Amino acid sequence: MDKCYLCETEINDKNKTIEHIVLNSIGGRLKSSKLICKNCNSKFGNTIDSNLSKQLEFFANCLDIKRERGVVQEIEMLRETTGEKYKVNSKGIPKPSKPIVKEITKGSTTEIEIKARSKKELAGILKGLKGKKYPNINVEQFIEKAEILRERISEPLKITLTIGGKESMPAILKMAINFYVEETEDIESIRNAIEDLKRNSADKVEPIILNEPLFTLNDDEITHSIFINGSSKEKKLYVIIELYSVVQFIVKLSDNYNGDNIQDLYIYDVLKKLEISREILSVPSFDFIFGFKYALSEPDFSIMQRKIEHVVKIGLKRKNKLYISEAIKKSFASTWEKLPKGHLITEEDIDQLLDELEKNIYPYI
Repeated sequence: MDKCYLCETEINDKNKTIEHIVLNSIGGRLKSSKLICKNCNSKFGNTIDSNLSKQLEFFANCLDIKRERGVVQEIEMLRETTGEKYKVNSKGIPKPSKPIVKEITKGSTTEIEIKARSKKELAGILKGLKGKKYPNINVEQFIEKAEILRERISEPLKITLTIGGKESMPAILKMAINFYVEETEDIESIRNAIEDLKRNSADKVEPIILNEPLFTLNDDEITHSIFINGSSKEKKLYVIIELYSVVQFIVKLSDNYNGDNIQDLYIYDVLKKLEISREILSVPSFDFIFGFKYALSEPDFSIMQRKIEHVVKIGLKRKNKLYISEAIKKSFASTWEKLPKGHLITEEDIDQLLDELEKNIYPYI
């Protein structure tokens, strides 16, 4: 009978749960039902796992990473020249983060300017104003006269990424523990790391930017990877985790390791949704890993910049390929495909198709 490595409760049919070793919210598919119980899964899933997922949402959004449950969340981005905030969906389409309501008083009259993101939202705002301050507002008339505005944002929208911290780093520790226990079924060798996880401590975790890659990454690949290295001679065990081929962490699982020698590399292609195999190019020494302190290091941020550019380049390519193609199909479906069989295409039909193409493709430009 398997036991939850956190609370040591025996796992049975009533408390069994699927634990994603790599978070499902970031496209992870590696999972197990013999690691932790349902209660512990819920506890950590709603706290540290959720926090890490939110920090990595930019990458999931950029690449439109599908998950087994739920949808890709919108991300908030800033238009620096105006200070306006926008929510951007996984198709790359921005919309204002919130509606704008302006009341402009001119003498004895008041003008109300409303920018809403939908007619439903506009109706709600108008009904609120009618009930509180302006009982004479004709809600239906205002909605009927409302105009749909399309705005081209000519400047890049900005986003600030903050990854790590005590709220999310324990999720990296849990990922490392999950992988080791799944591979070896050995709990005793990493008992101290498990106790750290129970306390939500991330003392064993450090962000890092490795100067040398662990394996070769092809131009069309984005991966999650976990590398584990343990030596009975060195009495040390560590894990290197890389998410979206960008964000790297080291986990010093044990500096008093009594288990068997182990060296394993797991790589998952998040775009093709399959596990891949690669030769290990370089193995960081135990002295380097256990002596590393991010605060005292001099990380080469140009390496991370290139990695992020790689993700964004692939993300834009995927959006163009998937969504513009989708917009074209939608335009044909709503125009020419509705024409009777044998109908001769007229200039009017062409104009109608072009209008639909403009309407459907515009949001992606």
